[in-house]
Amino acid sequence: MPSTRKDSSANLQGQRYFVLVFALFSGWLLTFPFEGRILYSLFESKGIEASGFALVVIACHFAGLLTAGIIVRTSQRAEIVVQAMLLVCAACTSLYFTSPGFHWFIALPVAGYAAGICLASFGYFFHRLTVRGQRFRTAADMLIASNILMILLNVTSMEAPPTLMLSIAILLLLFSFLLSGRLFRLPQAVSDDVFGNGSSGKGSIGIYPLRPLLILCLFIAVVTIDSGLMYRVVNPNYAHLDWLAGWYWAVPYVAVLLLLRNLPGRIDRTYFLYIAISMIGVSFLGFMILDRSVASYLIVNTLMMGASGVFDLFWWSILGEMLDDWPNRARLFGAGLAANVLGILIGGSIASRIAEPSIVALFVVFAVLILLPVMNRQLSAVRSDHAFLSRAAEYIAQGDDHDVENSAAVSLLTKREQEIINHLLTGRTNRMIAAELHLSENTVKTHVKNIYGKFEVQSRTELLRRFLDDRANKL
Repeated sequence: MPSTRKDSSANLQGQRYFVLVFALFSGWLLTFPFEGRILYSLFESKGIEASGFALVVIACHFAGLLTAGIIVRTSQRAEIVVQAMLLVCAACTSLYFTSPGFHWFIALPVAGYAAGICLASFGYFFHRLTVRGQRFRTAADMLIASNILMILLNVTSMEAPPTLMLSIAILLLLFSFLLSGRLFRLPQAVSDDVFGNGSSGKGSIGIYPLRPLLILCLFIAVVTIDSGLMYRVVNPNYAHLDWLAGWYWAVPYVAVLLLLRNLPGRIDRTYFLYIAISMIGVSFLGFMILDRSVASYLIVNTLMMGASGVFDLFWWSILGEMLDDWPNRARLFGAGLAANVLGILIGGSIASRIAEPSIVALFVVFAVLILLPVMNRQLSAVRSDHAFLSRAAEYIAQGDDHDVENSAAVSLLTKREQEIINHLLTGRTNRMIAAELHLSENTVKTHVKNIYGKFEVQSRTELLRRFLDDRANKL
């Protein structure tokens, strides 16, 4: 028991350090290169238009996310690359203390590309410092901390001179660099070699779920088109409310994340996806109908950013759980985040090329309303393996009292079936279970079929629901 408590404390320390390092880096990313308020105020002070240039930087960031998996294939390489890219970002940012010149238009795209590589490489540490089943909360903490820091910086930038804010942005990167050195020395919650060391792109099992990842990336890109439209359509129309938007913009986002993070595990978060879809539709409809008053802004922004919080935590948590299945964590993490950036680029491109982007935005929202339920059904395999099963993983990770051996149906299972059902409840595929238990895949399929028959279910999702319902009835 003392050893378990010690390990739990070490894991919690690792998670907190990771969240802190990530938040410091993201604070710089969200307030400077990624269409941040510090970037815009700095360019405005020099009489330079930043909006078109910001899209170039985002495109370079997209390229960095996509190519990170080629550069970073092991956790050891990730340690080196993360610190190197943090220094590159700091060096590029410091160039903006100088007078405007050609170097201004080179440094920021370079910083955007380096930031993409760095962000994707964080996937290794998201995996190694957070146990399976706890990544939903860790993802929520990462997004909450990053956006709270962004809010504080945005408020400060309203009154502070751009050069002071630029100094703060560089300090964020330097602190992230210094703390990352400590991050690499913390004890691992999960071994890097759970499914392989990633050196060959395949682990000891030699497989990874490509199709679910592609479906997830499609989901992310389509959902995030609305964010791109929001940046280019909604926000500019409330520019006269800069004093309000500066601090309130991300408040609904953080509030929703806090709500979802602290919901009891027995509550199915899937329903919030459908609520969020409706919120997006109503927000754009309200944008078209309402005036540009303070009350209108509060309604539109609250609905839009609240929905964004639901969707972001949804796909971030799935990416977190999928890290166990992919030995090259930078490739997986980079692909998911690149899909997010791609959606923003598509939304921004639509808004800049259409005369009435608000009308197009509404059509896009309705298209999303039609497509997302279909994609959600297709993502059920991903969700049952990861986010939906996170509830099972959470209570399995909390202690031995929650093991399947305490189920009322345990007398129906053989010892081998008990081993397999534990793997099923933590999201393992048949091939993964076969490799871990040194069985053939056909043997595992036979055991799984027998388990389904004994529990009178037809799928893993039904098995999980049966198991959760049995447990809920005991509470």
